[in-house]
Amino acid sequence: MVKKSRFLSQQKIFALLLAVIAIGILVALFWQTYRSGDNSEIIEGSDYSLVEKPRRIRGEKIELIEFFSYACVHCYRLEPILKDWLSEEQDRIAFVQIPAVMTEHWEVLGKHYFTLQRLGKLENHHMDIFNAIHSSGKIFDSERKLFDFVKTTGIEFDSYEKTFRSIEIESEIQKANQMARRLKITSVPTLVVQGKYIVKTGRGIGLKRAKQVAEFLIDKELKTKQSAKG
Repeated sequence: MVKKSRFLSQQKIFALLLAVIAIGILVALFWQTYRSGDNSEIIEGSDYSLVEKPRRIRGEKIELIEFFSYACVHCYRLEPILKDWLSEEQDRIAFVQIPAVMTEHWEVLGKHYFTLQRLGKLENHHMDIFNAIHSSGKIFDSERKLFDFVKTTGIEFDSYEKTFRSIEIESEIQKANQMARRLKITSVPTLVVQGKYIVKTGRGIGLKRAKQVAEFLIDKELKTKQSAKG
């Protein structure tokens, strides 16, 4: 009888511990949902950081830079989110994409981006290589593989190759690398607002949350501009 009583007591304690653990998990999930929700507080040091040496941005629009790579699946997923948002914000936001060129592989992809841009082909062909990598599983770790792919896209290849190998594209790559070093960009996608604020995606900050934080900072900068005007 005593043994049975002890067994029942142990079961109650075990059940109580399970309940406490379950409640803890639910609280953690609730907090995570709250932090990523539309009404959660945006906190410096958690959601964004300050640039040590801010860039001075001229003009009425607020500059939004996205450091990205075609090889980055999160950049691929962020693309439609930014496109839908920015299509309605052209009067307020000056959007700039800068390819990250941290490796030789990414540098090849960065040259592709700048080549499309210089040829005026970016709007129609920007997503081609994104889709090829992340939907079709292609790998462009050499110029040869990239060139073979470009030949299938309808882009006039001789003009493409000449531009790709030009000094102008090399200059663009150097500028992109210098900007990334200056802003201490170590991962992608990373958003930079008005040369002052850095919003990194990753643990705790998903793609939609990053966009929400960027919106908050852009509104903050616009209010500062309006106040300065009197």
